[in-house]
Amino acid sequence: MIPKRPAFVVTKLLSTGWDLPLLIASVALPCGLDNLARTHAAAAFQPPSDMTELETELARLIIDELEIAELRLEDISAATPLYGEGFGLDSIDILEIALLVSRKYGVELRSDNPDNKTIFASLGSLANYLAEHRTR
Repeated sequence: MIPKRPAFVVTKLLSTGWDLPLLIASVALPCGLDNLARTHAAAAFQPPSDMTELETELARLIIDELEIAELRLEDISAATPLYGEGFGLDSIDILEIALLVSRKYGVELRSDNPDNKTIFASLGSLANYLAEHRTR
């Protein structure tokens, strides 16, 4: 007789650097395929490979804070424009992002900065600016 075990057991709680921890689960599978389940669970929560950690963090911040439900992280890249197509932000949204970024990263983004068009052109350009000027 094969001993019974729960169909779903949380085996690990990992820190991912994101706001939420990653749960790695063990699913009762035949032939000892538990490792396969853990591998696929971890792969499902990886950020897009072409984005840096800061770009991924910024994308999540923008999506969450501005409640952009129709945009998925998988559909975003560093080249995704912040205005119009892409994130679909307007000037009010950009002001909100500037305030969030100022508080979170210690970077002052002023509305009279002549480089704002370049800084806010895409997710990658904003991330590059923050990487160079952040104090937190």
